[in-house]
Amino acid sequence: MLSQGDALEIAVQESGHLIGDSHVQEMRADLVSYRDAVSRLAKRGLTGSDDAVSGDSLVWLVTLKGVFREPTPGQLEGEATTPTPRCSEIIVLIDDAAGQAFRLMLLPAESCS
Repeated sequence: MLSQGDALEIAVQESGHLIGDSHVQEMRADLVSYRDAVSRLAKRGLTGSDDAVSGDSLVWLVTLKGVFREPTPGQLEGEATTPTPRCSEIIVLIDDAAGQAFRLMLLPAESCS
C-alpha cells in the first residue's frame, strides 16, 4: 500500500513532461475505490476508459494544480511549437496495489493563485 506522499511523488514523476519547470500550486491525493474515482471524474464530465482495474480496487486520485504549459497539437505531433501556459489541473490515477499510474488527464482549472 502506498502512502499519500508516495502517490504524490508518482503523480509528479508521471506528469513531469506537462509540469516542466512550472510551480505546482496545489496537490491533493485521495485513496478511493476505482468506482468512486470514476464517479468523481464523471461529475467533471470525464468518461471512463478501459482501465484494467476493477470497481472495488483502491486507487489514488491525485490532482496537481498550477499554471502548466499545455501541449499544443503540433507539439504532440513532434513539431517545434511553444505551448501556452494556462491554469490547469493534472489528474493522475494510480493503482494502489501495483504502485503504478494508469491514467493521466490535463484539464482547464477555474483559477490559479
